[in-house]
Amino acid sequence: MLTGGARRVRLGQIFGDDVPLGSLGSLLLDCHSVPEARAVLHGDRACRRLGLGARPGRVGLAAGPLCGSCAWTLPADHPVNDFALAVAGLRTPAVEVGEGAQADLALTSGAASAQPARAVRVWRRAQTRALQGFAATAAFPWLKPWAGPRLFALTGAVEQARGAVVRRIDPRELLAAACVAAMPAPVGLRDALPACTGSWGADGEWLLAEAWTRWQSACAEGEAPVADCVRAASAVVYEAFGRRRKGRDEALDNVQRLITSSIDQARRHAEKKHAGPVRLVQMALPLLETEPLTGREHDPLTPWQAGVIAVHQFGVDWSAGQVTLTAPLAVADLLLGG
Repeated sequence: MLTGGARRVRLGQIFGDDVPLGSLGSLLLDCHSVPEARAVLHGDRACRRLGLGARPGRVGLAAGPLCGSCAWTLPADHPVNDFALAVAGLRTPAVEVGEGAQADLALTSGAASAQPARAVRVWRRAQTRALQGFAATAAFPWLKPWAGPRLFALTGAVEQARGAVVRRIDPRELLAAACVAAMPAPVGLRDALPACTGSWGADGEWLLAEAWTRWQSACAEGEAPVADCVRAASAVVYEAFGRRRKGRDEALDNVQRLITSSIDQARRHAEKKHAGPVRLVQMALPLLETEPLTGREHDPLTPWQAGVIAVHQFGVDWSAGQVTLTAPLAVADLLLGG
């Protein structure tokens, strides 16, 4: 039974003769081995591969080859844990960027009309792997010669995955969403759309204002083009009416009219800004986050933010974990402010 946060690590599957151990090679491990030169070191006394006459002992990590079947029980704060995690990440082939990766990577040559969400996920997984790999070589600099070819392949996979994202995202939609996010909330709704607000009084005015605000937030998040985000506005109407049908279609029509007018206004602004000046932006690239218990991934970036980084990327400093973008001013303002 493991206690005190101890971990069982299959060191033999991680460290091979090709992995430079650096200063960690002298760290002592509890092992079992037979008394012979370059004997295989075992972490489990019950290992079936352990020969007769095996003896326990404490030897350095570099003292001999490690059994690939054994797991070593290490304290949670043992320095080998972080090193093993770093090497394991670099050993994983660049194309394996997560569960279902091979199916996802087919997106890199798929139709540009496909939904970008899966392509973004593949790209962000590969990007996170690359960031973790460069962080590993910074923490353990003696790994650089061994890790170099692997990091080169991995950054190449990141660019391939980013290309799939770029083919699926329209920069004008990103700019339109930024223009929507910058729009002030509409006023005078009672006079502008009397059919709905007149029937519902103050409730009708609130309904339209709330629907418009939900639509604006959905556009800024970027889960869909600005026109498709009207679903978020319509949801307000359905929530307000519940099972009642009387007046609901009228309210939906008024919401649609309000959103359509705002979309037209945002697209006019976007057309003016599309050929306008751009801003150079530098920002840190956040890693994907994984829930410890469920293993579920969470991206700190919204779909809109991820799309902007993919489309407007100018360069990446992997060692610093930073990306440089050249983006229209409205896009840069929302990216830095959001």
